[in-house]
Amino acid sequence: MRKTILIAAALFLVAGTAFAVPVVDFASSAFSGVHNQPSKTVTYSGVDYTFKAYPTGSKLTWNPGDGIGINDDEISGAILDKNDELLEIGFSKPLYVTGIHITDLFYENGYREEGLYKLYYASGGWSAWMPFQALFSQVPGTTNGELFIALSPANLLGLKFTTPDYCNFLLDPRNDYSVRGIDVPEPATMLLLGCGLIGVAALGRKKLIR
Repeated sequence: MRKTILIAAALFLVAGTAFAVPVVDFASSAFSGVHNQPSKTVTYSGVDYTFKAYPTGSKLTWNPGDGIGINDDEISGAILDKNDELLEIGFSKPLYVTGIHITDLFYENGYREEGLYKLYYASGGWSAWMPFQALFSQVPGTTNGELFIALSPANLLGLKFTTPDYCNFLLDPRNDYSVRGIDVPEPATMLLLGCGLIGVAALGRKKLIR
């Protein structure tokens, strides 16, 4: 019985460790084909990722340092709340997303750049817009403006990103950033987690039989 517990615990430990790895890096050359396109689907590790740029007439941008942006390499706000940029990313099948990586989000001239994101759940429906903001440590010249947003793990079919202007009616064009990637478990990790759950279930059943 003790051996079974140790095996199950080890499997959970390995799975939990792998969750922290950023598996899908949009700065990878695999996603370079989105550059200068209004929308583009890229197949990566068996999943179709569809990127769309808004408003109408906008085009996606890609570079190896930052990942995905719009037009000027970043998702930007606009003066007078017009033409604020929005990036939509759709997945061809549910992904267990545990975090989001943002770049080019800085604290400079006494201002912390901001952004907004929302989640499209596999169970149906979008979440509300949720804000994020640069850390005081994200100063230009000392960092790449990198921010990690940890999520409560959930099966998602998509994400949206924009600036506060888009839905809060702020008149501040200083907010801009790029989407670097997302954290999802590798298929092998999910297999390990499943095996761990089976081990725990078997242990519980054996205890009940006794």
